Amino acid sequence: MIPQELFDYASSFAHPRCQHPTVREVARQFRNTQKAVVDACEDWQGDGNMKLATGFRAGSGIGSFERVGDYLVEAYK
Repeated sequence: MIPQELFDYASSFAHPRCQHPTVREVARQFRNTQKAVVDACEDWQGDGNMKLATGFRAGSGIGSFERVGDYLVEAYK
């Protein structure tokens, strides 16, 4: 998986839905492993911002995802 392909997919996925794809969803889409998705995200060096969201905000508290497959792939142009 090329980081640019991941960036393009994640940014276009989030735009109409206002929701970011999970690592699990991206791995299924590209028929690849979750580790490959994480590696591609970490290798990103292009224009824009792409990172993994490992947690979330809920009311006045915070939480974290237990499984790598639940991490969100955030990509912004």
